[in-house]
Amino acid sequence: MKNIFTGLLMIGLCGIGAGYLISCAKLQSPVSPDTNLIGVGNSQAAEMPHVHIVDSTLLTSQALLIDFYTAMDPASLNSSTVKVYQMSDTVNTTETQYTGISISYDAALKRLKVAATVGWDDNRYYRVHLTTGVKSAAGRQLDGNGNRIPESSTFDNYNAQFGVGAPMSGIYMLSPINIANASIDAGGATDYSLTTGNVGEVSVSYGYVTITVTFDSDVDQSTVFVDTATMHTNFSLVNDVTGSPVSPVQVTMTSSSIIQGVFQLAGNTRYKLTVRGGASGIRSSNDAAQALLRGRYFGGEDTVAEAADDVIRYIYTMTDGDVSTAPPSVDGAGYNSGNRSFTINFNIPSGSGQMSAATLTAANLKLIGEYNSETYSIQPKRIVIGAYLASVEIYVPDSFYPASGTSTPNVNVRVKVSRKVMSTDGYSLDSDGDGVGGQEDDDYLTNWYSVDSQKEPGV
Repeated sequence: MKNIFTGLLMIGLCGIGAGYLISCAKLQSPVSPDTNLIGVGNSQAAEMPHVHIVDSTLLTSQALLIDFYTAMDPASLNSSTVKVYQMSDTVNTTETQYTGISISYDAALKRLKVAATVGWDDNRYYRVHLTTGVKSAAGRQLDGNGNRIPESSTFDNYNAQFGVGAPMSGIYMLSPINIANASIDAGGATDYSLTTGNVGEVSVSYGYVTITVTFDSDVDQSTVFVDTATMHTNFSLVNDVTGSPVSPVQVTMTSSSIIQGVFQLAGNTRYKLTVRGGASGIRSSNDAAQALLRGRYFGGEDTVAEAADDVIRYIYTMTDGDVSTAPPSVDGAGYNSGNRSFTINFNIPSGSGQMSAATLTAANLKLIGEYNSETYSIQPKRIVIGAYLASVEIYVPDSFYPASGTSTPNVNVRVKVSRKVMSTDGYSLDSDGDGVGGQEDDDYLTNWYSVDSQKEPGV
């Protein structure tokens, strides 16, 4: 199996001259001379046209030059198959077709020349778009993603971005999104890598594992989650014997490029993990600077964005160790004034090794304020459960009682962790350490911390 985590990047166009910088980007995959041919012979693949943009210093009066690796059909290079779009001059969230261009083809150089009839507008980004209607002299369609396989326009249209003018700084590149790292953690000392192949003998003495997949660029979260409560099938785990899907205990995006899922697994079982690519699979997010140059499809095993880019790994579990029946307790608590949050860490010696997310709610994690010798409840701004269900963060709202004119008095704030908080296998919180949880004296109280009750805007 090829290494799915080897990325391939190629700078197609970058030139600097007289204070002007041009940048370009392939929307699909770069050309790879070592790409394996699948389902197509070498002679056919050699006829498929793929492109690169020559090194050029594009000033306002110059043309964009596009070189092909094969001889082209000049008749296929026309205003229907070669288009240019101009980005908006603010945040590039809109674009309009730029029709003031001329198109010509030099057969000797196999070079397409795209010129602005009245000159490019200074300090703007443009996108050149070539469709699969572009043909080689032998009649083969454009191979936009460079994998030497004829595919739909989704993958074989070619797009590149270029900029004109001094503010166009940096080389803006687009390539397929790929997996940079993937691992599975069963809560022990070993973190099993999923980057090189299938994993065997993952200890699941507590029944819970955390699977983490890190991508090499930001992920469009809509391709990971159907909504805030439901995971998309693009990231799935199934029992490979029964075919039954394993519902995640929790799936989160811990950053813009990291997916982390917590699953409860049975021992001595094989599971199939699928990270789905292709046009309907996991994609990169809309780029903030170039929102219209999006759609970097998941690169799969060969770093080429194409129709079938699922990455599949198998996980073999085993049971290990004794199971404790001791109830959970609070293992430490603190307040972070930087983000106005309390963190509660749990010690969970029981079989599950995890806290029940259903009990980590505002009803059981109460913020209490004290001002002028009076106490009152504060509705948390939000509650965030830790990735391993062994910790929780409770955020203090920006504004809460009391407000006092123009002054913003500090209020003593603490968290009361209810004895109703439980582990996933049903053991209630034991704060007094007597080995029996859920009793009247098992509520846990943090220390008091002084918190500004009226946070200034923007702080």
